[in-house]
Amino acid sequence: MAPFQLRFGLRMSPSRSYDEEDDDEEEDEEEFEYEEMLSEGTASPPPLMAQAEKGGGGLVGALVGALRKSLVMCSAVKVGEEEDSEGEEEEGMEIGRPTDVRHVSHVTFDRFGGFHGLPADLEPDVPRPTPSASSSLFIVVILLFLRSSPALPHALFIFGDSLVDVGNNDYLVTLSKANDPPYGVDFAFSGGKPTGRFTNGRTIADVIGEALGQKSFAPPYLAPNSSAEMMNSGVNYASGSSGIFDETGSFYIGRVPLGQQISYFVKTRTQILETMGEKAATEFLKKALFTVAAGSNDILEYLSPSMPFFGREKYDPSVFQDSLVSNLTFHLKRLNQLGARKIVVADVGPLGCIPYARALEFIPAGVCSASANQLTEGYNKRLKRMIYKLNQEIGPESKFVYANTYEIVMEIIQQYRQYGFENALDPCCGGSFPPFLCIGIANSTSTLCKDRSKYVFWDAFHPTEAVNLIVAGKLLDGNSAAASPINVRELFQYQYK
Repeated sequence: MAPFQLRFGLRMSPSRSYDEEDDDEEEDEEEFEYEEMLSEGTASPPPLMAQAEKGGGGLVGALVGALRKSLVMCSAVKVGEEEDSEGEEEEGMEIGRPTDVRHVSHVTFDRFGGFHGLPADLEPDVPRPTPSASSSLFIVVILLFLRSSPALPHALFIFGDSLVDVGNNDYLVTLSKANDPPYGVDFAFSGGKPTGRFTNGRTIADVIGEALGQKSFAPPYLAPNSSAEMMNSGVNYASGSSGIFDETGSFYIGRVPLGQQISYFVKTRTQILETMGEKAATEFLKKALFTVAAGSNDILEYLSPSMPFFGREKYDPSVFQDSLVSNLTFHLKRLNQLGARKIVVADVGPLGCIPYARALEFIPAGVCSASANQLTEGYNKRLKRMIYKLNQEIGPESKFVYANTYEIVMEIIQQYRQYGFENALDPCCGGSFPPFLCIGIANSTSTLCKDRSKYVFWDAFHPTEAVNLIVAGKLLDGNSAAASPINVRELFQYQYK
């Protein structure tokens, strides 16, 4: 477990110290008045594999029908057994509501219903009979049919840091891991066991994927997963302790910087092209949702005291912010060139209120670090301007959405009792002071709160699942204050002309 996985915190509206931000405040406010960016489609995507359900048409449909009859004849000795099983639908696990988040009354849990299977490494081993020649031929025809079908699934490709890491760091030699209890204690799909997620339950990306109808969570890229699962769910490339800058997180040894994550996507893209063909693959990526949540660790390292061999030169704050946005812009354009058309870019939460940052500056109880929030706000301001420009330059065939997690989390912390929380600034696990050990509940140096649903922060750096549910809900269906120029659900359903 690596404590420096900083993420969400809260802002206490600090007084600005950057003159250039004061001077152009009015100008920026006008610039961020988004005009009608692109025509917005409201039609829902076509049903998943609709033609496959109907059996297809033409030559392929005829072949499928003939082979089905062939299979019945070939297996006549087991007709009774097959009739018993025929028509039974495979029932998936219901998405449960952890009891510790029921207080989030304004979250519409109906949106998150349906089957969302276990991660690949958690699926039980089920004995499978050896297929006959007829059934093998039938499968080949079906695969050819699905390859040519225009009704492709909508995948999610996720990039970033420990806020959205779902286990990639478990496959690295790193100090930044979340593979020990009590991490994952409320993650129903693993039975409460750690999966590499840096929280007690689901991440924001997990919840969004559920709400958009994903059949299973996008698996970690570094885990051995089948290409079929990749096609249905997408892939998660996020890595705890990583950043926009390649050198960020070097203290933790192993991590996958954002640039390398995109290089991994290049390999995934090659597999998709080989499997689907260029035309279908292009359409598949065009419909897919890409999410980038990075920058927190870069800012945290800038704020932290320099360490021998691991520190780097501290630039002027404005130079640092500009450099961070410039590097992120390069990565976003690279994703776009690789076929990404729907891209959600999350800003950085109010780091001045995370337990780690408050302890770093010996901040009194109930107060956040003004300097940390200032630096974060300055970066977010530049990031939003950059997203606006990208939409102007690259649109209308691509759409970038700015996810305003800073303001959402800030509102939760400032009005925490209205959201059902009892503690806004202390971590549920690991304590409020170094070494922030959130491992081994029996360990005398580790503490765990009794009711996770009442805490905003899970550990010294990450929010609880209860907060993730709220943030995901606002990004999905909120107004322009939460996500702009459109929300995540509208982006997902957007139909390019």
